Amino acid sequence: MLIIAFSSGGCKHHTHDDHLAFYVDSACKAGGGKLNISAFKKVKWDTLYVIRPYTPIGKLPAQLLPYQEQIASTGIDQVDRFYVLLLTDKGKLTEMARIPAGLVDWARLDQHTGGNNVGIFQRDRTNFNTTYDAAQHRFVLTRP
Repeated sequence: MLIIAFSSGGCKHHTHDDHLAFYVDSACKAGGGKLNISAFKKVKWDTLYVIRPYTPIGKLPAQLLPYQEQIASTGIDQVDRFYVLLLTDKGKLTEMARIPAGLVDWARLDQHTGGNNVGIFQRDRTNFNTTYDAAQHRFVLTRP
């Protein structure tokens, strides 16, 4: 499965590598039925943002407005092939990755985000159950 990581060369607040994308991919495929993003330690962070496909840039929460240019450059507002995950620490962007929608289905978490285009999760709320949906060929996330 291809994992696409996003890099924004000119972003002062953002150091990027593909650790988050690799972490999500590996954790899902490990077969343990868990995706514990809270255990991700490659960067300092306290909040996870999950941006759904086709999210209009104008609908981003205020906390993400300083990063709307980087988010817009992913094309998230125009395609349904991936989700954008952002990690922030005290409001500063520390990691950003594109996770293929064909790998993980975050949609069932909508019940916990009020159906908003952007799910916001504090670090201690970023542990999810994973179930492989053979018909869709992807992992479905639910709350424990």
